[in-house]
Amino acid sequence: MTCQIDLYAGLLGCGKTTLIKKLLETEYKGKKVAIIENEIGAVNLDTGELSAADISVKEITNGCVCCTIQGEFTRAIDMLVESEQPDYIIIEPTGAADIRGLLSACQKVHTAALRRCIMLVNAKKLVRLLKVVGPFYHDQIGHSSCVYLNFTENMTEEQLLEAKEALLSINPKVTLVDTPLADISADTFAGAVFAETSELSSFTKKGGPSLTVRTVNSGAPVRMMVPGRNQETLYTCTLELEHSLTDEQFIRLKSMLTDTAHCDIWRAKGIIPLTSGERKRLDLTFGDLFENAAKAPAEEADGKLVLIGKKLDTAWLTDQLRSL
Repeated sequence: MTCQIDLYAGLLGCGKTTLIKKLLETEYKGKKVAIIENEIGAVNLDTGELSAADISVKEITNGCVCCTIQGEFTRAIDMLVESEQPDYIIIEPTGAADIRGLLSACQKVHTAALRRCIMLVNAKKLVRLLKVVGPFYHDQIGHSSCVYLNFTENMTEEQLLEAKEALLSINPKVTLVDTPLADISADTFAGAVFAETSELSSFTKKGGPSLTVRTVNSGAPVRMMVPGRNQETLYTCTLELEHSLTDEQFIRLKSMLTDTAHCDIWRAKGIIPLTSGERKRLDLTFGDLFENAAKAPAEEADGKLVLIGKKLDTAWLTDQLRSL
């Protein structure tokens, strides 16, 4: 069987890594799989989880696989197929990835065939995100052959119907899957395969809305870019704690991350060591803040916070960290 490429795209925090881990236990079970994972920011917090499954992981950080290394990307795939001989290559791009550009790059690969592109959405936040993120998000949905509605477990039928109608109004031909994560089986995405090469041609036209990611240094003056037509700019920075935090300081840190007066943070994640000896993993996704016990090993990421958003007052953020 020719090696096949499966792409799992979606905005920051939509659950791509979790879905992939579930599919490794179901659809890909018994198959040889290589994963190319792309994170925004200097610290990749998910690679350890995927590597634990004894899967070959190709890390690409600080950029987007479809726009910064597209030429190298196709050659890297060919080299990966030759060296690892996988049955499938899973690509998990950053939430800022241009799906059309990535599909175009995949089509240029000589040793593997593009099988499918699944777009994940946070179903509970979809209607709001369509307004907040704007044309780029509409374009992602409009160029997907399948959309997986994640986080539907606590939604009413009316809320789920509203989300589906919003998706179909953007892309009437898209296949919608709303199976809860716990119920996903080997056959859940059987209908998400591209049927013909001609079907891909409509997805790979260039010139649509774009989302640019710019890295800013902690403590630096804020210089917000003025986006052009159909362009959005996101900013990312990595902050480092100088010491472990008490419980009180940890509460102050969480308050800092949700301060909308100084920042508009779309996504934040980090592993925070506490003076009690605990290590907390923080995840902030469009206003929802979660904390869980961090899994070892990940000591190299301890005390580091990766922030992504439309507005990052890094000088204020750095002063706040120093005051903890």
